[in-house]
Amino acid sequence: MNQFPNRQPKVEIAKKFLDLITTQVNLESQVTVHIGLKIGQQAQQVRICANTFLQCANTKIKYKMLFSNNISIYPKWTILEANSYIEFNLIFENLPKDCSSFHLIEDIPEEGGFNFENIEKNSSNIYYLNLN
Repeated sequence: MNQFPNRQPKVEIAKKFLDLITTQVNLESQVTVHIGLKIGQQAQQVRICANTFLQCANTKIKYKMLFSNNISIYPKWTILEANSYIEFNLIFENLPKDCSSFHLIEDIPEEGGFNFENIEKNSSNIYYLNLN
């Protein structure tokens, strides 16, 4: 009976397939941002613009928002009662592995946009922010 040495075969993957696999993994991952907002003594209206994005702090590349939950999208408004609290969720395209921090920017031509700067990237891609 012949015995074969216990060794792993050498496998080489073509560069074009490696690039395709890497791209697919990056597309399938997403960044989730949970934002909490406490409303003061006066009722308010809030909304988010569809062109909200994440921006890698070192490369300045933008990653678009894919989905929002529990907040209206411009031009509609979510009306909040005085002394209330709202939590909403934003889902974005995945950030690259070499991005160590990023900004969340609601790019609107007026004051009052949601903006958070220098958010430290973590391994879970889930973030909790408060807007108070």
